[in-house]
Amino acid sequence: MEYKEILLKDLASKIGDGLHGTPSYDPKGDFYFVNGNNLEEGNIVIKDTTKTVNRETFEKYKKDLSKRTLLVSINGTIGKIAKFNNENIVLGKSACYINLNDTADKNYIYFLLKSREFQNYIQQYATGTTIKNVSLKTIRNFKVKLPALKYQNRVSTILQNIENKIQLNYKMIANLEELSQTLFKRWFIDFEFPDRNGAPYKSSGGEMIDSELGEIPKNWSIKTVKETAESFNSIRKPLSKLEREKRESIYPYYGATKIIDYVDNYIFDGKYILIGEDGTVQTEAGNPFIQYVWGKFWVSNHAHILKGKLISDELLMLYLKNTNVAPYITGAVQPKLNKKNLNSIKFVIADKETIIKFENFIKSYFQKIRILNKENKKLIELRDTLLPKFMSGELEIPDDIEVNSDELSI
Repeated sequence: MEYKEILLKDLASKIGDGLHGTPSYDPKGDFYFVNGNNLEEGNIVIKDTTKTVNRETFEKYKKDLSKRTLLVSINGTIGKIAKFNNENIVLGKSACYINLNDTADKNYIYFLLKSREFQNYIQQYATGTTIKNVSLKTIRNFKVKLPALKYQNRVSTILQNIENKIQLNYKMIANLEELSQTLFKRWFIDFEFPDRNGAPYKSSGGEMIDSELGEIPKNWSIKTVKETAESFNSIRKPLSKLEREKRESIYPYYGATKIIDYVDNYIFDGKYILIGEDGTVQTEAGNPFIQYVWGKFWVSNHAHILKGKLISDELLMLYLKNTNVAPYITGAVQPKLNKKNLNSIKFVIADKETIIKFENFIKSYFQKIRILNKENKKLIELRDTLLPKFMSGELEIPDDIEVNSDELSI
């Protein structure tokens, strides 16, 4: 297969960035002001904190975007890629747009921008120490190795099939998480768990008693995190970036909110709940940052490591996810949720019978979540293995292989 080397700018009618400045926000507006942090997994993600603008502001600052447009985050967290699909947005300066001409397959260029080659390239030429920035010139001058358009279509179809399955799994995971959250709130916050007759407890006249956290069902109690969870903080061990660079990338290395690296050994093997301890310790809603993890992994000293003691790991996680930790956080410059304060958080704990019933309900949800995550890990590994091989020409698709755009076959 012959590959032609061409600059990215020669595949686009225009490459530009968003608005330099802050528009007039309108909370009742129908148009979103989107920046680089809204670009996730190929999509423009509208968050609770995403500001809106009115039509007048939209018309004033809108860019000439189309279904042939790709977006790249170029300020702050750089290298996030998304496809524009006619969303009503005003683009901020931390994202750039690439309006592709008809000489390239949009999905092929999308995957090329997700490739290690492009990501390494922009990291290499990024400027700034605290906040990284990539210039439009750097984006425009990226050298693309491009096969014939027909072959681009075949490659992008295979990769898109894998991507579609990954995204479908993520949606199923999100639905299962939402279902478990909804059930938890109904049982443990609204106290509408089924009574012995199957009727919702509180609204059916179930007996309530006073407690230090307000009225709670009879036979329920107040317990602290220390009483309901076991801490494994003493086992965690931080590794410097230099130390991690010397190790082979095998097992995930968790920080306060996410996987930050991979290392060649592990200190935990099993199912645990990680809670952000310092730095980023609470969400915009005031809840703790929680990671539900399992298997073999390493943890830095920026996350608490817990397992359920009187309750399951999953129920412990749901309790924590519905807790406002703002009153327990110390430090103005460097926020911290220390172990003492975490242990002092109080929960309304149900009687043993109700806990068992609830945990039996949610057990299958979280089993499915783990299965789907495991499947996605394999799919991502497959995608990331195929991607550089296709893009470099190391791996070719034989002409007699049928590529189906409607279903994934791997």
